Amino acid sequence: FFTYGSLTGDNFTTNSVVQIGGIAVSTTYVSEQQLSAVVDSDLLAIGLRSAVTVRTPEADNPVTAPQTLFILEQGEQVYFDNFNRPNSPNLGNGWTEKAEEVFNLVNGTVSGGSTPVQGFNHVITYRPAPEDALNVEVGMEFVRTPGASSLYPQVHARVQRDTVSEPGWLSSYTLFFDSYSSPGQMHITPIDNWEEFYIATWDLTEAFMEGERYRLRFIVSGTDPVQMIGYMERLNVDYWQVVASGTVLHDENSQPVQGGFCNSTGMIPPITLSGSTGFAKWRDPSDNYDNFYTITTNAQPNPVPAITTLSPNSLPEGSPGFTLVLNGSGFVPGA
Repeated sequence: FFTYGSLTGDNFTTNSVVQIGGIAVSTTYVSEQQLSAVVDSDLLAIGLRSAVTVRTPEADNPVTAPQTLFILEQGEQVYFDNFNRPNSPNLGNGWTEKAEEVFNLVNGTVSGGSTPVQGFNHVITYRPAPEDALNVEVGMEFVRTPGASSLYPQVHARVQRDTVSEPGWLSSYTLFFDSYSSPGQMHITPIDNWEEFYIATWDLTEAFMEGERYRLRFIVSGTDPVQMIGYMERLNVDYWQVVASGTVLHDENSQPVQGGFCNSTGMIPPITLSGSTGFAKWRDPSDNYDNFYTITTNAQPNPVPAITTLSPNSLPEGSPGFTLVLNGSGFVPGA
């Protein structure tokens, strides 16, 4: 099976080739501003967050900057913001910053200045209430900038709204990366008020490289326990290469990572309520952020089916084939 699609842009030539995750696909030149492509379904696995690029051999920069192709499961919805808007001290597009002037838009990316008077739980920006969900995936790309702190970008899930409106308080799940050790580590932490615990930590498989484009992906689902999956990926020309990944469960028996950061004597209980998604930084100048997305699962579970009557409910032995009609409740397409 194949899927047909088109790409719009600029400076395409008859030699331009569309690539999905670094794999070239059948490409047709339409114009300098449009290409069409035929993509084999084998490249479109559910849950894919693949980089789409165009390679033009004769160009000065043969591979374009990537765009993300999202392959969604039934019931999933994606929100995406590439921040390609005029420079501004505000992010716009529905974003709310807990503290003023934490982030601003510069050349189509999110930049942040120093905010020494604010605690770490004030430098977050988050999405509006209609986008709240329990099970989410949140992702963001970033590029290291000179002078940035060793504490790198953070992506947040289940940000509790009664805490983002309160000074000095934040409750959420967080995925972030730091470079205090070599080659660097990725952490998952639940946060409540000022309490924070490293609940999982993974080393990068390669040294962090300044100037490269990275992506954090954070998947949070369930309530008892809460399952969290984290990825840190580096853009390797035209595909995302995983440099750290792992999964962890958070329930009433969870304990902090031994030797990891913990500023309380007891583990925070699981966050079982829906909440916002967003991103944050440390108090110091931050990296440039780009291409934020959230994938939410809002579909309601199918009802429990029940049979009340069968028609017919009896027939003689050896009868020919027949149509059986079931009456009841909770039937859905595909039952």
